Amino acid sequence: MEDVDIYYATIGARIPDERLSNYVDFDEPRHGKKTTEAETYLREVLKDGPKLKQDIIDTTDLTERTLQRAAEKLGVSSQRANTLHGPAIWELPDEAA
Repeated sequence: MEDVDIYYATIGARIPDERLSNYVDFDEPRHGKKTTEAETYLREVLKDGPKLKQDIIDTTDLTERTLQRAAEKLGVSSQRANTLHGPAIWELPDEAA
């Protein structure tokens, strides 16, 4: 059997700052380039008033999830047309328009 070096980390040991630079703070929301692009797109599309969510999704290459993240960040309201299961309608809040 081959010898293997095993290193154990001591609980409470100090980790050098340069080793921490690649770690992600999971408490902070992700906000990447695509989300910023989606925010700009939603502002443009919704500036003249509410639109069907599906129409917004169908007219862009951005993913539905990216658009959802951007909508949450902008405070876009989502309501159903006519019935509980009707199509969703997205609208910008007054201050984001």
